[in-house]
Amino acid sequence: MPHPDMKRFSCIPSSHYILPFGFGLATAVRLIFLVFLSRNLTIIKTLLLLR
Repeated sequence: MPHPDMKRFSCIPSSHYILPFGFGLATAVRLIFLVFLSRNLTIIKTLLLLR
C-alpha cells in the first residue's frame, strides 16, 4: 500500500538518494509513534476504568 511519505519524498530532487534513508526514517518514526500511541491508549483505558 502506498504511503503518504512516498509522495512527499518523490517531490524532493535527487529523491533516489534520499528515498532509502527517508523511507527508513519514516518507518522508524511510524513505529515509535505506534508504540507511543499504544501506550497512551492503554493509559487512557486504565484511566477510564479507574474513573
